[in-house]
This record gives sequence, C-alpha cells and structure tokens, in this order.
Amino acid sequence: MKKVLLTMMMISSLALAACGKAEETTKTDTTSEMNVDTKEESADLTGGVTEQVDTETEEAQQTNSAYVGKYLDYDNNDPNLIIEANGDGTYKVEIGVFRLAVFEDDDAILTDAGIEYESEEGTKGVITLEGNEAVVTVTESTWDLAPVGTVYRYYRPSTQ
Repeated sequence: MKKVLLTMMMISSLALAACGKAEETTKTDTTSEMNVDTKEESADLTGGVTEQVDTETEEAQQTNSAYVGKYLDYDNNDPNLIIEANGDGTYKVEIGVFRLAVFEDDDAILTDAGIEYESEEGTKGVITLEGNEAVVTVTESTWDLAPVGTVYRYYRPSTQ
C-alpha cells in the first residue's frame, strides 16, 4: 500500500511539474517573440543611422575628391602636383617645382581656404582649385627661392 501511495504522489508531482513547465514555455515563447520584434526594430533603426552616416561620408568624400588627382606643370607637362586622400580626412600632397624642389606633406588638411600643407622643408601653403587648375600659394617659407606669396599653377589633364 505504501508503494502505491508513494507512486501516486510521484505521478501527481510529475503532472504538476509538467503543467508548470507548459506555462513557463508559453511565457518564454512570448518573450522570445518580443525579443525578436525588438531586435528587428533595433536593426531597422541601426540600419537607418548607418545609411545616414554612409550618405554623409559619401557626400563629404565627393566634395573633397575634387582635389584628388595628378596635376601637370606648365613647364614640362609632368605630374608635379599629386594629391591623394588618406581616408581619414587628411591628404598626402607632393608638390614639385620644376628643377628646384619637391615639397611633401602626408597629413595636409582641407579647410575653407583649400588644402593647407606644411612641408618638412619649412614651406607652408594652401592649394585651391580654379576650374581645371590647381593653384599652390606659399603662405610661409624659409626657402629663398619660394618667398611668401609665390604661386605655382598646375593643370588637370582632360583624361582625369
């Protein structure tokens, strides 16, 4: 008799336990559905923000890419002004003055005035665009052959 009573109690306990799990499973399913909805909404919001940032970055790159390229000098039609975007908002600039010097700056920046560079040789200046022409104006110099105010002009070939 004790075995029958003990067996009945165990079956009852298992039955009650099984019923309790069914309710928890239902709650978990509802919670999972809510989590999936929330994740989808978050993904939609994140996607929108990412698209906006990508669009703004793309627009900025298109505006700034007007400077990027190789420009030829008027003396010998060689590429003596090379401007490359570094991808972090700065530019690598190489300015060649025919038969005199080459000025380089790996972190020139775009400002309202144009691309401002500072070479290791102590020459500073700004590069502006005038139509198909790039104009390099020296704003500070320690070099006698390129005093302040010196202007170098380079043109962009029609193939670019």
